[in-house]
Amino acid sequence: MIEAFLDAFGKGDGAQHTHADSRRYITSSRQLADDLHEVLCKVGRARKLRIMHAEGSEGTGPQGKIFQRRRATWMINEAGRPADSNVSKKNVVKHRYTGTVHCASTPHETIMVRRKGCPMWSGNSSDLLLVVDEAGGIVRTIGDGTNR
Repeated sequence: MIEAFLDAFGKGDGAQHTHADSRRYITSSRQLADDLHEVLCKVGRARKLRIMHAEGSEGTGPQGKIFQRRRATWMINEAGRPADSNVSKKNVVKHRYTGTVHCASTPHETIMVRRKGCPMWSGNSSDLLLVVDEAGGIVRTIGDGTNR
């Protein structure tokens, strides 16, 4: 059903992209863009979601008439090959982080996340039981973290 929907939607608001079997979808609705991005993630073909034209920017109509956009135009790219085909370990950078880390918990222990328009499926923690034996002493950061 998802494939049939994407095919029909692509014929209306889609355009051929760089690969023969990929498309890009264009909409002025941020909610529709988010929903399309999620659907493409579910079939493993989502690439980047980005603003194609900003709100207030000028465009040219069919007869050459200049107009001003009332809303942003969003573009969602569909991958013509598996979406993780460009992941390379050399592109992974580790950063030291200090601060609070929050974890979402879902029934299937997965969640779709997006950073700078790029989506990925992320595993998340199931319920966690932490048992700390304080008899030998513990590091302050562990003690502080268990008191919340």
